Amino acid sequence: MTRISGRVLASIVVLVSVAAEGAVSAQDDEAVADGDLLAPASVSGVITLGSPNQPAAETPGEPPVVQSTLDYGWTLTVEMDDPRVSGTYETNRNEYVYASGEKARTGRGHLVNEGGSWSVEFRGFHTRLPAPGTGNYYVEFWTGEGGYEGLSAMMLSEPGEGTTWEATGIIVPGSWPEPPEWVLPPAE
Repeated sequence: MTRISGRVLASIVVLVSVAAEGAVSAQDDEAVADGDLLAPASVSGVITLGSPNQPAAETPGEPPVVQSTLDYGWTLTVEMDDPRVSGTYETNRNEYVYASGEKARTGRGHLVNEGGSWSVEFRGFHTRLPAPGTGNYYVEFWTGEGGYEGLSAMMLSEPGEGTTWEATGIIVPGSWPEPPEWVLPPAE
């Protein structure tokens, strides 16, 4: 396996940034110019819980799941430092509660703003570990539509203050890269 040092990786990132014509950080500008649309960008911000947009129906689960809540949703507000991934975010999710109180969540969402929209697929969990670990954590994969077609994003979110999540991520041109095929390591 080839290892890349931090210095080489930083050089690659700078080279990619310089090669992207007119690449400028979206974090420094209110709007993203057309030439910057395909430039990779790191993003961060806050996701705030709004109101339910679909009723929750709790049902008993099959062990090891003790309860399921299926097809419920929330309207969220996303305020990131890049306007492309900020706006109103509608979600639809399933939640599975285990006897320990831990929860697994899956869902889909759709974010819309003036420049375009994003289809989102996410996975998350709720842990009952002592603070600061208590709360909901999510990994989200975003696919650009309309004005953002040809872009993908990945976001990580963790509990913030009150009903918020702190989110960080990256926007990249094209589809999110596929993982390699699994290959067992050679036996020693």
